[in-house]
Amino acid sequence: MTDISAHPELGAKRQKEAKLVKSRYGSDRRFQAYGIICIGIAMLALVTLLISIIGAGYSAFHRHTMKLDINLAAAGVTVENAAQADIRVVVRDAIREMFPSATSRRDRRELGDLVSPSAYLNLRQALQDNPELAAQGQITIDAPMGATAELFLKGQATDVVDHAVSEPLNIAISDSDEGMKPVQITAAGRLLTEVRQGSRNYLENAVRKQERQEARLADVLEGLEDEQSRQAISQKLEQIRSKLADAKERLANINDRIVLDADMPSFLISAGEYQIKLTEASTAGAEGIITVAGQKVLAGNSQIDEWSMTELATPENSRKVSDNTIMRVMALERLGMVSSEFNLAFFETADSRDPEVAGIWGSLKGSFFTMIITLVLSFPVAVAAAVYLEEFAPKNRVTDLIEVNINNLAAVPSIVFGLLGLAVFLNTFGLPRSAPLVGGMVLALMTLPTIIIASRAALKAVPPSIREGAVGVGASKMQAVFDHVLPLAMPGMLTGTIIGMAQALGETAPLLLIGMNAFIADAPAGFTSPAAVLPVQIYIWADAPERGFVEKTSAAIMVLLTFLVLMNGLAIFLRKKFERRW
Repeated sequence: MTDISAHPELGAKRQKEAKLVKSRYGSDRRFQAYGIICIGIAMLALVTLLISIIGAGYSAFHRHTMKLDINLAAAGVTVENAAQADIRVVVRDAIREMFPSATSRRDRRELGDLVSPSAYLNLRQALQDNPELAAQGQITIDAPMGATAELFLKGQATDVVDHAVSEPLNIAISDSDEGMKPVQITAAGRLLTEVRQGSRNYLENAVRKQERQEARLADVLEGLEDEQSRQAISQKLEQIRSKLADAKERLANINDRIVLDADMPSFLISAGEYQIKLTEASTAGAEGIITVAGQKVLAGNSQIDEWSMTELATPENSRKVSDNTIMRVMALERLGMVSSEFNLAFFETADSRDPEVAGIWGSLKGSFFTMIITLVLSFPVAVAAAVYLEEFAPKNRVTDLIEVNINNLAAVPSIVFGLLGLAVFLNTFGLPRSAPLVGGMVLALMTLPTIIIASRAALKAVPPSIREGAVGVGASKMQAVFDHVLPLAMPGMLTGTIIGMAQALGETAPLLLIGMNAFIADAPAGFTSPAAVLPVQIYIWADAPERGFVEKTSAAIMVLLTFLVLMNGLAIFLRKKFERRW
């Protein structure tokens, strides 16, 4: 046995080899760790994306409705004139009867925002379909809530803080003729404490935020040399300093007097039939305005034992839903007239200017028609091209050039196909704009290279022995290909086709260039009708200024992702079920 100590050079060599092996194993472990980290980052990004989309869009799948009593007899609606009656006025008057204290023009306009325009349309359609409803005299309908009311009900308008109170509330109501009567509140120590604390928290946060903005703008102003830019920043800086000074002044006087205007959090009191909005609080008591008062004639002094206070953390000037609208919605909720239901209309209606009415049925139907045209045009042509190039075409420079161009076309940006469709299909042949026919033709051109490449790969995967065996028993070249090779390659071709169709389903750029970004209020009736597709509908809603379209955009993205996942899942299923391993 060799003694390593007698051969020091052999021991050094083995130590060096051991270090190399250890280093190699360490490199392998690091590489695996890097791969796991990259996968973790990708999964984290995916989960973040899904949480963001689902968090913003899940609320679009439910909506709120209110019970609304419609007095058709009082409005003069009869069986004879039911189809021609002005239903908008009938519904408007029914809402005004619920809130008699809303007498000003602004308040009455806000009352119209409580219900969606679909309430008028649904009732008009019901009377047209069945005029006998008018014979009942009075009916009750489930009216969908308006966009601004939905923002509050879904918690998207402001943070709401409910304050628990137990002491009695003494109020003195003015005997003025105004619809919204002033009210004095006394002996409300707990109320004043809660108002003071909520206002202090808001003002302290506002002061810190505005001080940071002031410091940041001051730094920007020092680095600017352009006079016009300096003037614009100086104006913004003056506005911030003015707001900061006002907030500090309010904070300094908060123990003596708090003016609850539109720049401060709102405090709303629900006391019996009364809905009171506080306008001022001091050590002597509080002042407010009765916004909702039911049907009672309000005057004099009274004591209310059961009441509650709600704080709207976002000032009225910083949100799209007014305090009066919120108080009316709260009154309806307290009476049990508001209910929540699955928003089936989201899948039954087409696009609309009103977010609470808009749906995806029109874009889903447009996508369906477009995908039919894409499939009918691309699949047969792509399979035929792949079979010819792989099985029959001679190997020469022409076929090599064709193969190179097919591979290059698969990498061409999709917007180039949109330019091609605009130049050829619309400008040259005069086909209708914004039609599924043209959209399907453009997407078929874009999808062809993908399906051809996948089909050729499927044909190559079939062993040569299949062809040789078929020819050996007397089959012709064409019989061998179409009777033996093509059926075995079809699962791979279908997989490539489904993946190509999924890619086409999510495309937006080429369709924008052929006019499929127009506002289409009706679902398409055929392949040549104006239509939108789901990705373009998402693009349109994402660009809309109304807050209600935010949830619609995310909900439409969820539907689109569902279709894409199902299509890719179908491709995986077909590959696993019909794939042959050779």
